[in-house]
Amino acid sequence: MSREPWVAGIDIGGTTLKAALVDYGGEVGALESTSSNVENLPSFKRSFGGLLAKLGKKVLPGARLAAAGIGCKGVVDTGTSRIR
Repeated sequence: MSREPWVAGIDIGGTTLKAALVDYGGEVGALESTSSNVENLPSFKRSFGGLLAKLGKKVLPGARLAAAGIGCKGVVDTGTSRIR
């Protein structure tokens, strides 16, 4: 992978987390997925951290992340900051 800036896309699903690194030309440089349990916060955090670690290993030293987008199903409850 090049040292050009990358953009990360992360999809938080009910049972699966997916993440990709994409360059500015739209080419996918890395794609990873793992199972997740959004109902169990400690388990979800481990899954999310592991997914990002796997993705990060595919990037050359010195590469940088320019932006990240995260998608998930639901509506943000502004009173609690939770996704429902």
